[in-house]
Order: sequence, then C-alpha cells, then structure tokens
Amino acid sequence: MIAQATDPLEQDLETITTWCATHQLQLVHGYFAHSDAIPVVHCNEDSDRELASYLETARALGAKAVIANVTRLTEDDWRSTIDQLDRGRPPAQSRELAELKSCQNRVGHISALEVCVVTGPPTLLLRRDRYAKWFDLVYASDEHDADLRGGIPVSAEMQRRVESIARKVASDAAFQRAKNENQRHYIASRIFDSDGNCQGVEFWRVAREAEMILDSEVRPRLEEELSRRVRTLRSDGCTQQQIASELGVSLHKVRLVLGSLKE
Repeated sequence: MIAQATDPLEQDLETITTWCATHQLQLVHGYFAHSDAIPVVHCNEDSDRELASYLETARALGAKAVIANVTRLTEDDWRSTIDQLDRGRPPAQSRELAELKSCQNRVGHISALEVCVVTGPPTLLLRRDRYAKWFDLVYASDEHDADLRGGIPVSAEMQRRVESIARKVASDAAFQRAKNENQRHYIASRIFDSDGNCQGVEFWRVAREAEMILDSEVRPRLEEELSRRVRTLRSDGCTQQQIASELGVSLHKVRLVLGSLKE
C-alpha cells in the first residue's frame, strides 16, 4: 500500500479559494499570459506566513480578481520521467531513479501553483509562483534527447518560427526569474502550448533556443539595466539596503554591482 503524503500546495490553493470567497472575488482557473502594457510584480515565496503577506498586499492594492494555474502530477508524467531516466542515461542516476519511484504517492498532488491577482486602479498584476519540493525530480527536462537530435537540420522557415516563439519565452519575466532549468522548461512549455503558431514546431528546439537567447541577450541586458539603476540610486544618496529594497534584489547583489563599478 502506498503511503499518503501531505500536499502543501493544495493547502495554499484552499487558502486562496477561501480568501477569494471571503472578499467576494472571482477565482478563475487557467493559464495567464502577460501584456507589456500591464506591470507585473513577482513574489516568489515559500512559506504559509508569506502567502498570508502576499494576500494582504493584494487586498491593500485593491484586488479585483484572481487567476490560478494549477498543475498536478499525473501518472503519465511520473512514468514518462522514469522512462527518460531508464533510456540511455548514465547509470550513476540509480539513486535518482529510486527517489523518483518513491514519488508515486505524489500523483494527483499539485506540482506547480501559479497565482496572479489583478489589482487596481492603476492595473497591476501581483504574481506568485510556487513549486513542490519534488518538482525538479519528477519533471526532468528532455535535455538528453535534445542532445541526440541536435544535429537534425530544419528549414529556414521552421527556424524562424522556432526563434519567434523562443523570443517570446525568453522575454517572459517568470522564465527569466526561474531558479533552475526544470522550472524554465515548465514555464516554456506553458507559453509554447498557448502559442497559436506552435503547430508542427518541436518544443525541444524552442526550449533550447530560449535558453540560448536568455544567456546571450536577455541576462546581459538585465545586468546592464540593473547596474544603471543601482548607479542612479547610489548617486541620489540611497544606502545599499534602500537600493536592494527598491530594486527587489539581495543586498549581496547590490554590493557586487557597486564593487564592479569601482573596478
């Protein structure tokens, strides 16, 4: 008999559902895509206490509606990842395979909970993404299979379509802020599935192209913009702690940027 496991994200969803009912807010379940015209504030939090803080902030900003995108681990997803580890992978992953098999009791649990509160006026999107602690284990990316297929050429027209979707993925703030490759892979798949131009396009090509664009174009641009804003705030007389709070980055990051400016 498989032992039952607790589902912290299910508890989060119940809290959010109750909060919406209490404040008479509509809760819509579905995937959401952002518009460049509407500012988005990302709140990547991990604890119940911070969820309460997030909801209080949403209320204070004039919450109008809540969108929740819920992803649950399916039996097919779990078995698919086991098949990936069994197929042409290094034998050193036997421990990882054993850990993955022990996750069968997570089937049906929420693996990712993306919440977006629409506030205003002025209109603002307050977003909070939370992933299960076992997310990276059960959603292995197809990097290995992509390596095997990487030499297969495509037409110029197909490559343009791949790059077009990949640029949309790489420009997504959640993709840029993801903590690791598996989270970026998950976010990319959501954007890919919602793109009307994806028919006939192989997802692994888009995911790989998006990673390349992120590394070669987006991150350098974001670092340059961060340095500019740090420099401006510092010249305005702000302390390092004030700069970190204003820009939503760590104090360590501010010190690194200021240190590089002195060199």
